[in-house]
Amino acid sequence: MKQEYHTNAGTNLHICKQIKKSSLKNIELAETFNTSVATISKWRNRQELQDKSSRPCNIIYALNELEQGLAVSIGKTTWLPLDEVWETLLSVNPNITGSSIYRTFCRNEINRVPQKEREKAKK
Repeated sequence: MKQEYHTNAGTNLHICKQIKKSSLKNIELAETFNTSVATISKWRNRQELQDKSSRPCNIIYALNELEQGLAVSIGKTTWLPLDEVWETLLSVNPNITGSSIYRTFCRNEINRVPQKEREKAKK
């Protein structure tokens, strides 16, 4: 399987392996691979060759835990449309947005009504 890299990527897995194995000085490698000396030094000192995650350690959500819990419980028990859940929660916090409720529904996998509930609604 061919590995494809972003066109703006300065280093990739193959270059990093070459950097680790090379006996050249950091300055020479930086010139060879057209990167900075700091990048060469960083890759030489790394234990593993994979890039570190760029995901934030603490994710900040628009809704606090109480509001998320309310949205999820209302969503699961009533299966109301998103707009009606939003209107219900406006009394708790007037700054709540529909998109923040939708993201909460997606995280909790209730953004789609289950087939059983759809069939109940049709009857």
